[in-house]
Amino acid sequence: MRLALPGRCLLPVVLAIGPAWAAAPPPTALPAVVAESPRTLQLDVVRSQIGFEVRTRFGQRIEGVFPRFEGRIEVLSDGRHQVHLKMFTRTVEIPGKDRYTGWMRGPEFFDAGRYPFVEFDSLPYWPETVAEGGGIDGRLTLRGVSHPETLKVEKAECARPGYDCDVVSRGTVQRGRYGMDSWQLALSDRVTFRGAETVNPLLRVLALATVLLGSGCASLSHAQRDRAEAIAVQARSTQVDCQQADRCALDSPLRALAGRAFSESTPEQPRHYATLLDEGEGALVARLNLLRSATRSIDLQTYIFDKDDSARLVIDELLAASRRGVKVRLLIDQLSAISDLQILGALAGAHENFQLRVYNPTFGKARLNYFDYAGSVLCCFRRFNQRMHNKLLVVDDAIGVVGGRNYQDDYYDWDREYNFRDRDVLIAGPEARAMAANFDAFWRAQRSVPAERLNDVGRTLLKQGVPVLPPAQFRRPERVERVSEEANDVDFVTRSFVDTALPVASVRYVADLPRKHRRERADAPLAGQHVTEPQLDALISSAQHEVILQTPYLVLSKPAQKLFRELRKRPQPPRVVVSSNSLAATDNPIVYALSYKYKRRNMRELGFNIFEFKPFPLDAPVDYRNLLPDPIAAPGSDTGRNPLIGGSAAGSNAGGGGGGDVAVTAEAGDPQPRVIHPRTGSAYENGRARRRAAGSEVETRLLRTETRPSFLGSKAVNKPLPVTRKGARMGLHAKSLVVDRRIGVVGTHNFDPRSENYNTEGAVIIDDPAFAEQLAQSILRDTHPQNSWTVAPRAKPLVLSGLNYSVGKASEALPILDFWPWRYATDYEFKPGPDCPQPLPRQSADFHRCYVAVGDFPEVNVGPKWLLVFREAVSIEQLNALSQNTAISTLGIVFSAAGEDWLQATMPVDERTRQPYGILHGGASVVLAETLGSSAGNLCVDTAKQICVGLEINANHVRAVRSGTVTGTARAVHVGRSTQLWEIRIEDEQGRLVCISRLTLAVVAAGHG
Repeated sequence: MRLALPGRCLLPVVLAIGPAWAAAPPPTALPAVVAESPRTLQLDVVRSQIGFEVRTRFGQRIEGVFPRFEGRIEVLSDGRHQVHLKMFTRTVEIPGKDRYTGWMRGPEFFDAGRYPFVEFDSLPYWPETVAEGGGIDGRLTLRGVSHPETLKVEKAECARPGYDCDVVSRGTVQRGRYGMDSWQLALSDRVTFRGAETVNPLLRVLALATVLLGSGCASLSHAQRDRAEAIAVQARSTQVDCQQADRCALDSPLRALAGRAFSESTPEQPRHYATLLDEGEGALVARLNLLRSATRSIDLQTYIFDKDDSARLVIDELLAASRRGVKVRLLIDQLSAISDLQILGALAGAHENFQLRVYNPTFGKARLNYFDYAGSVLCCFRRFNQRMHNKLLVVDDAIGVVGGRNYQDDYYDWDREYNFRDRDVLIAGPEARAMAANFDAFWRAQRSVPAERLNDVGRTLLKQGVPVLPPAQFRRPERVERVSEEANDVDFVTRSFVDTALPVASVRYVADLPRKHRRERADAPLAGQHVTEPQLDALISSAQHEVILQTPYLVLSKPAQKLFRELRKRPQPPRVVVSSNSLAATDNPIVYALSYKYKRRNMRELGFNIFEFKPFPLDAPVDYRNLLPDPIAAPGSDTGRNPLIGGSAAGSNAGGGGGGDVAVTAEAGDPQPRVIHPRTGSAYENGRARRRAAGSEVETRLLRTETRPSFLGSKAVNKPLPVTRKGARMGLHAKSLVVDRRIGVVGTHNFDPRSENYNTEGAVIIDDPAFAEQLAQSILRDTHPQNSWTVAPRAKPLVLSGLNYSVGKASEALPILDFWPWRYATDYEFKPGPDCPQPLPRQSADFHRCYVAVGDFPEVNVGPKWLLVFREAVSIEQLNALSQNTAISTLGIVFSAAGEDWLQATMPVDERTRQPYGILHGGASVVLAETLGSSAGNLCVDTAKQICVGLEINANHVRAVRSGTVTGTARAVHVGRSTQLWEIRIEDEQGRLVCISRLTLAVVAAGHG
């Protein structure tokens, strides 16, 4: 439980109570306590600790603890609760810093000699406040002064706050009101009191073990689970809205395509039709149409299921199908299942035709917390990492969709910040039965648990019955409505998915079975457990001329390396083309680091021709209007559809260009509006009728990777890196393979060690030259210079090239670290011209004439210390507060923005900053430059130990400014232990350079500046 108190100058109190009960389980909403009597619950001081934090003006943290505190919770006769907390100031300490400890206990701060306690006494509150969030009123007493305060309690992240997770409440107090007004120049106004469950590493391990061993106590009993299941079953509606034999299914061209495939099939020669689903929104339209066309059954298997617009749209369709009388089975991997107990509880009791199961709930619940994730390292690391990565949709055992897409907005081009370039394949025909059989194996597996029998979902059902499904709150309802209409549009569906379907004969659905997860060691295989890897390996080994591979994460296992080395040894080895992510595009920088480390090996030893996907591709199969924040009036085309849907499957040349190019479609003066590419400013062809983009904001979501648990949220460090441009960017997520333009593979396998050893995967293998060529062109389109950078060896230096190569190779062999900065290869951008009309292979003698090196990490906006230039997040408010009553505020300088390695401020051009001739004074520019550079420099050091002082500054004044505002931006050039170098650019309101300055700082011990 973290308690914090509000006000202006911040004194947040944050108290964490350990999630363990020392007696019988208490009421759900209470924090961890020891039962003292039926009416009094004592806080568990052994399992808890209260700490506090003070920040210097430059943001450096000084952390302390209250070794002694007391607390109790009174349970009143009417069911309300009342908290009483007492912290002993005489025991306050800053570990390892005796002088700071003395200051904290002294008269300038807590004044422990006169005021031995800090106390908080709440007014009565209902316990639901702790679970659902809200305000808790009370009185804070500090240094003998009492004031009423209100705690703002955040909504709990688990079913039992204070038991399975912390209770968090935050607020502020004006510390000056309590007489704590010393050290205003040295320390910020913010003092944070916060808790931790343990004090030292040993206790931390013991506490974690308690959590793991106590999980059984926290689990529901068999009787409770049976009761929860009975509640869900009894609540399920039995009403069927349609009595027709076809269950009032939509008359779908796709279902008709499946019927045609079956009618043309024989047992000896089955017939199939295959459609590539390259464009995200089109893939969603196809899914909705299939769900509405179901007459008997829907089986949906996925790794991620969110609760955003696209996912909720699919949920609503599944429920609608169940009410029509269709049997619906939804199977989701637990790690990224719907993270809302109200929704899960509602689905568990929705309808007798709707069933929801969760795969591999390691701790028996749907939602995880930090203790679960940490505990998995000790108890069951391998089992916790064994995930069901399969993505499959099968309708009536007649038609199926397989590929990389989960159920989240960024897989359907609906996120305004980051979207995946992904791919599915729709298969109509008898092989859908094999897909259904594989799904059934997972559905019946021991690790697939009905949602109502999970601890947290079951506890919700026992506590409140089956919740009402929260109403859909679409961020962009206009888009949802349009896509829903398109899914019903027979002509649109026919043109988009049926007319583009290819008749194919040889189709195989290969997928791992749940028994792959029965082993607990990577070196202990079971017979027949791997299905996908041997078949994919055999396909690659059979290549005679060419292998085209697309994977978001280019990390090879040892068997895969051996496989490609064998290909490389042939007298005439096949050409290997690899499409993967650049650092700027990837959603997983840590995995990219491994790919980066082994670029030399992949190119020189394995013969890979690597193309790294750009974050802002100019020719991606995406409708950019979905990504614009403002509504657009776009006229319909002659066909009434967006040409970008399905455009990657046709019209591409051998180099990968083709359909869907971003291009100007109207000359100057054309009365019809044009849609403008949000990054390049060029117009492109208008889409289907009624197409428009709504302007509602899209919430920033950092969970976009399949390798990061959902509960990490925004605190996850492995997330897309900042880039140099604004706008919606893309990253590859497609997993596909083409062998000799004869065999095509689309599936979920990333061709990496995780897919081989931990995940279950699935893929469709199609032996058909026409389909293989179509898939090849789709992948090669992504490798085109408009969409990818070419990875190639650097031009050899004039001297010591052999030494550089040898040292780099030796450094690459290190297990983790790789110290050599001069890499074998880098990224190149194609520069077309009269002498360079077409892209060239990296082996061409003219390559370096037609390509220019753009660096190892183009378009990535990180500092020279990777992501660690600034020690922590920059508080613009604190910087501006520190500047008050100084030369900085006198000149009107205001800090305005900050990034990972840059700091920005503005300065007015007025009577304060002009020289006698009415233009901006050069000295004022220097003040702005030194203010930015020195402030940024001090954000990079521990100001309790070191400070940065100016050594030298130079400034070149380029342009005169008479009015308005100038903006200065400081960026790190060098951040070392003893010196720093910052470059400051000052620009006018039109973005023109006014002054450029360089500031050298010395890093000295605090107190010696």
